This record gives sequence, C-alpha cells and structure tokens, in this order.
Amino acid sequence: MNPGKRLVRNTVFVIWGACAAFVGLNRIYAATDAATPWVRTALSLGLQPVERRQRPADVDLATVKDFTHVSVRGRLNVEIVGGAEYKVVLVPEAGQEAKFHALRDEDMLRVWEEGNAEGAAVATLHIEVPTLTRISAHVNQLSVRGLKAEEVALVGYGALSAKLQQNEVRRWRMFGSEPMDVQMDDATFAAGTFKTGGDVVVRRAE
Repeated sequence: MNPGKRLVRNTVFVIWGACAAFVGLNRIYAATDAATPWVRTALSLGLQPVERRQRPADVDLATVKDFTHVSVRGRLNVEIVGGAEYKVVLVPEAGQEAKFHALRDEDMLRVWEEGNAEGAAVATLHIEVPTLTRISAHVNQLSVRGLKAEEVALVGYGALSAKLQQNEVRRWRMFGSEPMDVQMDDATFAAGTFKTGGDVVVRRAE
C-alpha cells in the first residue's frame, strides 16, 4: 500500500474511533445521573447542559418603584404623570377583563397584554413617576404630563397617538416604526428641543 492510501485509511480510522468514543461517553454520562459532580464533569468534557430560563413571577404594580424606563404593549390607554412618588395602577374598562403581566427588569418596568394586542382599549394604565429616560409603547393612546427630565426617548412600535403636556424635558428623542402622531402643548415646546426619526409627525396640541 502506497503512503497516500495508508494516510487516508489511518485518517478514516481515527475519525471513526473518535465518533465511537464520543457516543460511548455520552451514553455513560446519561447513565450516571446520580454520579458525583466531578465524574459527570469529566464524562461531559466540561460541557454543562443549558438550562431554560423561566420567566420571573409578575410584580405587584402597587409596590413597584425605582424605574426609569417604561415599556408597555397591549390594548391600553397609558397615562404617565410626573410626581414625587412612584404609583402604578391598572384600571380595566367597564365590562372588560384585562389580562396583563408586569415585570421589573433592572431599571425598566414592563407591562404587556397576553395574546393579541390589537383593538379597542380594554384598560387604562396610570403611572406616576419622578422622572424617566425612556418610554417604549405599542398601545392605543399615550399621554405624558408634568414630567421632568434632562432627556427622554419616546419610541413607538406600531401606530401610536401621543400627547405631551406641561412637561419640563430639555431634550426629546422620538422614533416611530409606524406612523406616530405626537401633539405637544406650548409649555412642552418651550421647555426643550426634540429630534425625530422614522415615521413621526410632531404638531401643536389642539
């Protein structure tokens, strides 16, 4: 047998041997569920199975505080009001059963509806907060009143109607992935500047 063919044959044997050893080790590992941790680690070549993260339990809106980013999605009318303390209340519309979840993730309060998020509003979400840095919304209507901040990012996902009144925000950054209609009163205009991106129309409040 010439050297070239011998090399090919030996390479194939090595690959087959490695595959057989890997399969064998995995079968042994599966059978040693009760083995000591160092045995399992050795047999798994140091690789640990990836555990699926479970969603944390919902937070109680009556107690949530210390957030600077609000993210909301669903059939909601959202009212954000500047205040000295944190207060969050979800009020269903008459005859409606609102199924919403709420999470507190670092500095973000996230509130969203189960399932389909299209159609007439089924609840009003009232949020009082000392200040915010970002508002992300895919809701029916959004109003922001009396908010004080150096800079606020307002991001709309889906068509959004927003009204800004009596705010003391020095810089607004606004972006809409779909048509976003923003109405600003004279006090909000006078307090700062704004920059838009995407599909955003800014006009004076009627």
